[in-house]
Order: sequence, then structure tokens, then C-alpha cells
Amino acid sequence: MIQKKQIKKLKHKFNNRTLAQHYPQFRKYIQISNKGETIIDYKNQNALNELNKSIMDYYFGIREFTVPLTSMVPALGCRLNYIEWVKLQVDISKFPITKIYDVGTGFSGVLIFLAYRLYGWKGIGVDTSEQAINHARSIAQSNHIECEFKVGDLFQFLEDGMVTVCNPPFYDDQEEREYNRVIQTQETFVEGGEVSFVKRMLENSTKNCMYTTMLGRKSSLNSFQDINEKVELHQGNNIRFALSWTQQKEQQLINK
Repeated sequence: MIQKKQIKKLKHKFNNRTLAQHYPQFRKYIQISNKGETIIDYKNQNALNELNKSIMDYYFGIREFTVPLTSMVPALGCRLNYIEWVKLQVDISKFPITKIYDVGTGFSGVLIFLAYRLYGWKGIGVDTSEQAINHARSIAQSNHIECEFKVGDLFQFLEDGMVTVCNPPFYDDQEEREYNRVIQTQETFVEGGEVSFVKRMLENSTKNCMYTTMLGRKSSLNSFQDINEKVELHQGNNIRFALSWTQQKEQQLINK
């Protein structure tokens, strides 16, 4: 059995007060507490869209970063930490990365954009939804980001030398998804939930690639105890997790 390392913790925080000073459309969605802290209604899709739009423009120079109100608005802090951790894994292993490969890129394509802006990594974002791909592609084109967005099977375009990134659907049945009715099914719902989705990734780990993925639930880690590269990602009270493995370890992991 692979020796399991202690889960590391990464945290990233954006300055919402600074963002409010620069972006009037975002400012109207925040309040200032008695302690001088900014308060945002994280259940308001419009507020989250304006927050992300401001962050991507101010910190990364990506303009008009929005997603439809029926789509999942990504938590950028956790995703930024995730991409930074992926870079750390690449550096430690000295993996000869050619491209980032986003499994189920969604409407935002955010993992592709962050990887490109931070490290100059070109990427391929794949999704089964043509509507999602068209939206992500339009953001890339308007910001002159060198990447590709393709419709097809999620592993169809994967090649040796690529590093996968992924934020898998986390709801595992229709009843759970009712808590998030506004979000489109394919982004948050898959039979078997995120555990089933990541096990499918393991089964498809047949290329000479570095495979990584996020997880939304700590309990899901129990299904992947033999994967020793793990991280805990923080943004305020929002916590996510991430895993990393290589093709060489795939055979001993897929049945866990």
C-alpha cells in the first residue's frame, strides 16, 4: 500500500474592498460590516458573477468573464489554489508537460484560463455540451488566450504529456440536486457522484499523463486512500480537495 502523506492546506484570498473600489457593478452587491469587512451574498448568482468578473479582470487581465445564470459560478480562490498545486506537482515530478487538459471544462473554462495566465500553459478544454464549449471559447477569443475548446467524449483528445485538471460533478442523485435547482444538470449531477466520476478517470488513465482532479467532499477521499498526493483547498468557509496520480499507478488504484 502506498504510504499516505498528510494533506497540505492552501489558501488564497482576494481583496474585495479593492475590487469594489475599481468595479461599480460589483460594489453594489457588497456591504461593509461594523468591523469593516466586506459582506457578499454568496447565494446570489448575479453577485458571484460580478465578483468573478472583477477578480479575473483585476488580477488576471481577463475581461468579460461571466457565465449564464443557469450555470455553476466557479469559486476562484479554490481553483487558483488548485492550479498552483498542479504546478507544484509538475515541478516536483519534473513532468514534461505539453498542455493542460480540462475534463468537463463547463461554461467558464476557468482552469484553462488560470493555467495560461499564471504559467503560460496552453490547454484543451473538453465538454459534452456544445453550448458550454461555445461560451468558454468566446471568452478565450475575446481575450486572445491560446487554447482549444472541443465538444466530445471527455477523454477523447487526451494525449501523452498532458496534465489533466477537473472539477467533477458532485451530486449523485436527483434528490440531492434539488438543493441546487438553478444549476444545469450536467455540471453538478452524474450517476454515482464525484467518486464514480473520478473512478472513471482512473479507468481512463492509460496515457503517459499526470492526472489531477478536485473533489468537493472530504468523505470522497475515503474511496481513494491509496492516492498519496492530496491537498486541501480553502476559500473562506469553502473547502475543496484535490488528488494527483500518474499512469504508472493507475492499475493498482482503479479497484480501490
